[in-house]
Amino acid sequence: MFKVLGLSIVLLLLVACGQPPRDYLQRGTTSDNARTQAPAAQVGARDCSGTNYTVVLHDTLGEIALRCGVSVNQLIGVNNLTPPYIIYPKQELIIPRAAMATPKIKKSANSVTWHWPLDHKTHYAYVLDSQGVQALEVYGEVGALVRAAADGEVAFAENASGPLGNMVMIRHADNYLSIYAHNQRLHVKQGDQVKAGDVIANLGQSGRTDRPKLYFELRYQGRKMAVEPLLGKP
Repeated sequence: MFKVLGLSIVLLLLVACGQPPRDYLQRGTTSDNARTQAPAAQVGARDCSGTNYTVVLHDTLGEIALRCGVSVNQLIGVNNLTPPYIIYPKQELIIPRAAMATPKIKKSANSVTWHWPLDHKTHYAYVLDSQGVQALEVYGEVGALVRAAADGEVAFAENASGPLGNMVMIRHADNYLSIYAHNQRLHVKQGDQVKAGDVIANLGQSGRTDRPKLYFELRYQGRKMAVEPLLGKP
């Protein structure tokens, strides 16, 4: 009886170890078919042999740091990331190696024309994070149209359950990135090309917020930057 029980436990452990971690499964797939559906490009993108790493879907800073043999703090520092440390698919991260100096961000002539992301403004506020860097919150009715602030390509668009809720990220010229969070519904998907003023979402109350609002953030070369000097007033 003990031999049978021991054999059952061993078989159970072998089956469990054969299942891929849930975090690496694409949404809408099962553990049985995920192995055959995983694109080969994602395997190559997880290569840490060089000084750059390309983020793929579902990556986290902790997993990247472990895979590349560096600390999370090193990743944050060398890539000038600021809270809440958002990364997105196809983003290029610098992997700090021995004797590598932290790169200095060069100021770029702003060739991007920025537009207010909402048609109807009721109330808004420029808010500061813990490091004194400014973002924008616009308050309004659920369903109000959220528009792209400039031309670009959608880098991320996903219905998430994190603190920022349903979120869109748009990659613009000159290494700029705009972020739109707490949306009710998304109208774009990753890879879409958008023009300034295109509807990308509906204002909502998803994520961690006590009222309907749009959280809007700008980044340059991955680093959060003040919104008001570029966006101005409505």
